Amino acid sequence: MNLREAEPKFNAAVKRSGSEGLESMSNAETYEHYAMACLDLAECIEDPAVKLKLLERAQKWRHLAQRAEQEPISRQSET
Repeated sequence: MNLREAEPKFNAAVKRSGSEGLESMSNAETYEHYAMACLDLAECIEDPAVKLKLLERAQKWRHLAQRAEQEPISRQSET
């Protein structure tokens, strides 16, 4: 399965993990939610290249979540 074929599965994984509440989540929570969806999908993928891409994407989402968590702190320290 390639990434294009995996996209509908990713969208389903996001829905299964509760995307209905994304509007009320912070950026950090939303990014972590996407990271978990990537990890869930990676578990189902047999193609090592696609699995690697999903794991890399999950890592990027987690990095964004960490940055988003730190952002309010850095903004407060500037004032």
